[in-house]
Amino acid sequence: MTIDRRTFADKPTLARELAEAVADRIRTAIAERGVAAIAVSGGSTPGRFFQALGKTRDIDWEKVIVTLVDERWVDETSDRSNALLVNERMLQGPAATARFIPLFSGGDEPDAAAIARTNELQQTVPMPYDAVVLGM
Repeated sequence: MTIDRRTFADKPTLARELAEAVADRIRTAIAERGVAAIAVSGGSTPGRFFQALGKTRDIDWEKVIVTLVDERWVDETSDRSNALLVNERMLQGPAATARFIPLFSGGDEPDAAAIARTNELQQTVPMPYDAVVLGM
C-alpha cells in the first residue's frame, strides 16, 4: 500500500487534486479490469472533492461503483446521511450513471437482518477498491 502525504495551499486545490488522483485510479482500473470501485467518507469536508470528481467527463461512469466507508443508520433522505451527500454532490452530471452501493439497508435499527442485507450488497463491490478516501 502506498501512502502519499501532501499539503495543499487551500481547500479548492485539495479538492481538485484529490479528484484528479482518484479519477486517474478509476480510469486505470476500467482500462485494466473493465470496472472501478471507490469508497468515500461522508461528513461536510469532502463536498468540494465530490463535486470536482463528479464533473470529470473522461470517465466511463457506468463502469464505476461507489460506496461509503461509514454511514449513520438513517434513510438516504436524511440530512445526516452520507449517502445523501454523495448523491447530491458527486453522482450528478457525468457521474449520475455510476452505481451507488449504500451501507444503510432500511429499518429502524441495524438488526441482524439489516446487517445481512448490507453485507450482501457490499459483496457486489469488486475488491480491492481502486481508491478509498477515509477523510480529508
